[in-house]
Order: sequence, then structure tokens, then C-alpha cells
Amino acid sequence: MAVCGSQFIPHYKNEDDFYHQYRAFRYRNEPHIKEFVPFAEMGCKEVLEIGCGGGIDGSLFASYGAHYTGVDLTELAVCASQRCFEVFRLPGVFQVENAEELGFPNSTFDVVYSYGVLHHTPNPAKAISEIHRVLRPGGKAYLMLYNKHSINYLRVLSYVRFIALVRVVARYRRWASDRQAALQRACTGLRSRQQQNVWAAHYENFLLEGWSYFKSESFAHHWPDGALCPIAYTYSKSDARTLLSCFEDVDVRVSHLPLRRYLWGRWLSPALEEWLASRLGWHLLIHATKARNSL
Repeated sequence: MAVCGSQFIPHYKNEDDFYHQYRAFRYRNEPHIKEFVPFAEMGCKEVLEIGCGGGIDGSLFASYGAHYTGVDLTELAVCASQRCFEVFRLPGVFQVENAEELGFPNSTFDVVYSYGVLHHTPNPAKAISEIHRVLRPGGKAYLMLYNKHSINYLRVLSYVRFIALVRVVARYRRWASDRQAALQRACTGLRSRQQQNVWAAHYENFLLEGWSYFKSESFAHHWPDGALCPIAYTYSKSDARTLLSCFEDVDVRVSHLPLRRYLWGRWLSPALEEWLASRLGWHLLIHATKARNSL
């Protein structure tokens, strides 16, 4: 399956089985999504999801009666979401859109939802402006962005970067020949690199970009969703509030630190894990309201 996260569902009988397994996995792995978004209150509301991905969250909106529209930058994701809705026998509208230039009139939607997507667009501020534009006065935005003040971000810029550097230095005698091969692959496009393991991809990025690749502001983009991911911004709470300054009643909280999934973390109590997640988690969960007197 060509769905983000499909690697976590390696065995399935058919597409129907895949989507049922994937929906169960998603909310087992990230239960805070259902706590963050009041899906049961979405009946008859016009809902736009930016970055519909595999359609799982969208199907939950639609199952509660929302008039759902899902958009994504790629035809692949749009098709995957459409198939998900077919599996769950739900109505929905899907189309290819750029979050920075949405093709909808002003004040079209009651709710805009975007989970883990806007930090991957080149100009997140422009995307936020578009969300504000297409929302009706009093409309709600539910967004997730990556948290800069998280354990995961610290791990990326310390342990992960150190290992990547060690692997780069270990091949210093072959940099010249490896760079020629990397340049040839770069000319053929991204597809030729998709099967690389993560450390090989970091090494090739270094060959193409030089030592500047390991600067914090560069390296942090290339880890959260794979070394081939070109953009992945991270934000502090205050950064997020500034980004959404066109909204009123902006609430930002921190979540998602699933330590108990790992063998060494199973001794943690759920309460302690939740407490740590609320301070050092990877996700900023943002709820914002468009002012009722706003155009």
C-alpha cells in the first residue's frame, strides 16, 4: 500500500483488511488525536482536511456526519484517501491542492484540520493565512506541528546527527567517487533513492550538500519523516502562537511521547508517561478560532 505509515501493517488480506487494521493502529498509537478533535461534534459541518494522506482521520469526520473535503499535494494520497472512504462506505470530496494556494472561496468551511502536514510546506505562514481565509467567521482550526522543545528533537540533533557524522567520516577515502555516483542518481530524480536506508540517505545528502548539511537548521529537516524529506520545520509554543497570530483563542498543548511502547519504558506508569508527554512530547496540538468579526 502507498499510504504513509503502511510499513506498520505488513500483513493484510486485501485493501479492506488493510484500512481496518490501519485505522485501529493509528488510534492505538496516537490516542490523543481523538482527545484533541471533538469528532462527535462535527455532524453537518463543512470540514476541510489539508493533507488527507490515507484518509483515516477523514473517515472519522465523515462517520460522524461531517461534509468532508480532503486535499493533498499528491494524486497518490488523494487516491488512497478515496479508496479508504470506499472501504468504509462514506461520502467525501477529494482533490489535489497546494496548502499555500487553496482553490476555495473565502469563508467556505466551518472546520479546517491538518495533522502533521503544514510543517512540511515551504511557507507554513502562507498556508496558515489560507486556512484563515477559507474558514468562516467563528470557524475552528485543529492543527498539529512538530515541537522543537521535545525529546525527539534533542535526540535528532545529538545522537542521530552524531551517528550520521561517524558514518560520513568512515567513508572519507571514497567521497570523490561516491559523490559522482550521487550526482548521477540525483539527475534521475527522487525515485532512484527511495530504497536507500536512512544512513545511506544521510551520507548521500552530505555528498550533495557538503558539511552545511549537518548544521542544526538543515539536519533537523531531514530526520522526522526520513532523510529524503526536504522540509520539516519545528516550533516552540510561542513560535506556534506567533504563526497563528491572525486567529484568536489560540490554544497550544504538547503531546505524544509513547515511551511505554519500548521495552525499557514499560516500567513507566501511564500517568507518568502522560505527564512527560505534556512537557517533552513531539506534537504541538493547536486549536485556534477565527474571530467572528473577521473577513
